[in-house]
Amino acid sequence: MTTPRTMGNGGYPIRPITFPSAAVCDENGKVPANRRRSIGLGGSLELTAADAWDALYIGAAAEGFTEADALTWTPGGTNRTFDQQETVFFQRFAPIARPDFDTLVDKFYLGQWYELLPQFRGAAVAVPGTSNHGRAVTVDVARGRNMNEAKYIGTPCESMPWRTILSWLKTVAPPEWQDEAGVQLTNAETFGWCWEGPASNPEPWHLNYYRGDDFPARAAAVLAFIGRPR
Repeated sequence: MTTPRTMGNGGYPIRPITFPSAAVCDENGKVPANRRRSIGLGGSLELTAADAWDALYIGAAAEGFTEADALTWTPGGTNRTFDQQETVFFQRFAPIARPDFDTLVDKFYLGQWYELLPQFRGAAVAVPGTSNHGRAVTVDVARGRNMNEAKYIGTPCESMPWRTILSWLKTVAPPEWQDEAGVQLTNAETFGWCWEGPASNPEPWHLNYYRGDDFPARAAAVLAFIGRPR
């Protein structure tokens, strides 16, 4: 699948999201339970995104990222309901009289301007009703056995202290999975995942499933190998 690709600061490929056709009309923060499934403790995603996540998890495990070094997510880092997004928003933002128009820290919601609290700089959240978490296609990726042991994905692994999950996700994928002319796809992209902008300040932990119904060949091959052909 070829979509516009922007390389964000730090080498993070950013792409627009194509939503799976079954979920195109789902309301943000209200993805029905029959179009989501669990991906493990405390996490759920839209059905196609969940398959892509499983393939990415297995692909990482095959590279040695297992146990305490496995892919996981932060608490609240997968699907979020509208109410959950609103709770996180109010935890991180405080009302202000007027904005200074820094779009990374100033947000307008319900007729009021809000500013990101200093302790959350670098970890802003979207206005409720606009987050891709609310479409169940986004994961705030971490390292650990589960979300209760989540560590930043850029921290060295316990079993492989010379490696991080983040560096593997950003590494150019093997040649057999390079199917986009003129682009060196990363491991993350060949499983259907990319990062989110702005390009000037992408969040290293924030991955979006962007391929819609065009399920990536590498992810399909992994699922077929474990007996779950798509």
